[in-house]
Amino acid sequence: MLTLALNGSTIGTVAFAAGTAVATFTTTSGIPYLFDQGDVLTLTALATQDAGLADLVGFIALQ
Repeated sequence: MLTLALNGSTIGTVAFAAGTAVATFTTTSGIPYLFDQGDVLTLTALATQDAGLADLVGFIALQ
């Protein structure tokens, strides 16, 4: 599981089910968040590494 933060404040998690390559994004309040120019989105891994998430690559499209 990864922690998702917007400008340093936790807004949700990103989780991968066992054996899957597609993540589930969940916000802490269950509502969508809007991003403004200059906002910083951060994904932070747990202190204990999960070998199944080695070489993780992802893309986020913003409009």
